[in-house]
This record gives sequence, structure tokens and C-alpha cells, in this order.
Amino acid sequence: MNLRCRLELPEQATSWTLRARACGFSPTAMALAAGLSVVQLRRRCRARFGETLAEWIRRERMVAARQRLAETKSGKLTLDRLGYEHRSQMSRDFWRAYGTTPTDWLRWFLARST
Repeated sequence: MNLRCRLELPEQATSWTLRARACGFSPTAMALAAGLSVVQLRRRCRARFGETLAEWIRRERMVAARQRLAETKSGKLTLDRLGYEHRSQMSRDFWRAYGTTPTDWLRWFLARST
């Protein structure tokens, strides 16, 4: 587990995001790092962001996915970094969030960048 992941989860939204990324977006790792149970972490997330922990993680993963795709230009590297076990799961979440596949988004991004 990354050292940043082990730190207490503060209440600032950006710190939650940084800790989630450091913990590989794993609710169990995030809770352990914060010294909380997963149930307590879920309650704090609902109170802080007004959505379930699963919804918040999915949204944050998709923001990170676009950033990672833009940086690495690789779906495989993005998949591994965000803690997805299966490419289809990431593609499904990406489609729900943005209405396109990671591959098509990357093509669009690269065409726009040139």
C-alpha cells in the first residue's frame, strides 16, 4: 500500500481523490488507510458528497481515466493504474460516463491535439 494511502482521509474533496487514487480506488484499502470500517467510510462519503461510495469512486475513476489516457495514450496502462481487473469493466464505466469507448475517446483526443 502506498504511503499516501495510509494517511487519514481528511474532509477536503481533493484529498479524498488523492487518497482514493493512492489506494487504487479500493474501498477496503481506503477504509483501512483511514482507520475506518468500510461502512463508516461509506457513511462519510454519503455525508460529504451526497452519493454512495461506489458512485463517487466510479466518477473519480472516470476523471482519472481520461487524464491517464491523455498522458499515457494507452488503455492498458490506464486499466492497470485505476485498479480495473477487466478491460470490459472500464469500457462499460467509461461508456456510461462519457457516451464513448476509451479507445474512441483517445482517438478523438489525439486528433484534437495535433
